[in-house]
Amino acid sequence: MKRALIFAICFFWMAAVAFAQEEYRKPTILVAGFKNMGNVGRSEADIVRNTIISSLSKQSRVQLVDLETETTLTTEQKRRLSEATIEDFMANGGEEMSRMVANYIVVGSVSDMTITQKEHKSDKGTTYSYEAKVTYVVKAVSSKNGTIAYSGTLTSSKTKDTRDEARSAALSSAGLGCGFVQYLAPLTGEVYEGDYTEKKGRLLTCYIKLGAIHGVREGDYFDIQKVKYVAGEALYEEVGVLKVTDVHNKIAECQVRKKGAEEVLAAMKQYLRDRSLNPEAARPLVVTSRCDGGGGLLNFF
Repeated sequence: MKRALIFAICFFWMAAVAFAQEEYRKPTILVAGFKNMGNVGRSEADIVRNTIISSLSKQSRVQLVDLETETTLTTEQKRRLSEATIEDFMANGGEEMSRMVANYIVVGSVSDMTITQKEHKSDKGTTYSYEAKVTYVVKAVSSKNGTIAYSGTLTSSKTKDTRDEARSAALSSAGLGCGFVQYLAPLTGEVYEGDYTEKKGRLLTCYIKLGAIHGVREGDYFDIQKVKYVAGEALYEEVGVLKVTDVHNKIAECQVRKKGAEEVLAAMKQYLRDRSLNPEAARPLVVTSRCDGGGGLLNFF
């Protein structure tokens, strides 16, 4: 199903100008303390926090700030941030500390840990397995204005042969992935006009004006959108999905999914026609990051 997304035209042009004028800087994230609640121990909350730090370190679109090695903070400030809850952070000046080193500070709590025994009967007798489930709350606060940029209640569950194995596995899988990063660091860019390949009326490959410095990696997906005007208002409408196949410093080569490839090619050619007639009014195709390919087969040829 197509999705119509409304973007202010000036946003895209301002973003493009910003990319051209200065080197792109990835948003920085600092992970502060995680509070233990209910039946959850302090050590379990620490494991979840460390797992989240590890998972964010693997996300290429953000830069993780390490409290242990951060030289702009005093020992006392590091201690306060590592132990802070969301309430402490907002009330005791944690915002000012985080502003020195990070765009966002992540805080949270681990609210519940349950382990359920499951019985399995067979001809060989009865065996047991154990399912552990961890519930944790994560919030990301903007150090620019103190607003909550992300808030979510998440769960991690694993089934193992023993209680200890299940507990350890559930805690060590309680991370944050692409969905979280999309809230804090979505990517928006343009498609290079004219530099593409086509076959039988379909767009096969193209380049986007986003690359390694922005955190783009091979295998990433992007929505591709064209502009249309409704009652004089500019709308950006999704026409297809791209998969990144090769990444350079500031650009990336992409493959176009089969579904929608005809419409993407038509949109590209329409833009080229518009540009030849009125360069100032023509609007290029744009791309926005997403966490999956939207299902279906990619365009192999």
